[in-house]
Amino acid sequence: MFNKIYYSENYEEDLRNFSVRYVMVRKDLVGHHTPFIKNINLQKVYSSENVDLYLATNPAKLVEAPENSKFTKISPVHYHLDATLAENDNMIGLRTKYNSGWRIYILPNTENSNLDWNFFKAKSLSLPRLYGQYGNMWEVNPRFVVNNFPGTYYKVNESGDVHVKLVIYFIPQLYYYVGLIVSFSFLFYLIVAWFIVKK
Repeated sequence: MFNKIYYSENYEEDLRNFSVRYVMVRKDLVGHHTPFIKNINLQKVYSSENVDLYLATNPAKLVEAPENSKFTKISPVHYHLDATLAENDNMIGLRTKYNSGWRIYILPNTENSNLDWNFFKAKSLSLPRLYGQYGNMWEVNPRFVVNNFPGTYYKVNESGDVHVKLVIYFIPQLYYYVGLIVSFSFLFYLIVAWFIVKK
């Protein structure tokens, strides 16, 4: 979600780059936003004394991927991608706020690998680069995949393109889960210790 007070002379171009569903505009800026409201596919869905709320009827894709790729959002921090990589078509973009904590992993190329994602079998590819002015981007070169991973991690099509299964994950979320486990374990230990001392 892109959420900030935003000023730009290039509203039209910027809105096409951000994967936003709603745009809220202050009415005291009406002179500034009228031109781009007319040029963008925005539909007014709510109006109050101070703001107008617009629905973007044709928002930018959350994930940009090579042609014939299949994208699945598992959660806001977890995405799966079946991708067919070509030499000139291997860029993957994620229109969430840029953060070096995002990682892209390659999975064993089995039928259920996306469903049975095992973090310890997944292999990291690279850190993200800035995508536009906002998002995250990776280039996954098919030649690199073939030269550096076992054959179980990819499939070469008749055309020479390489089919892979990828996971995009926000690694700091794992630290959060680990922290929860440690906290609950410590709390459980304190409760058990309290009962033992009480006896």
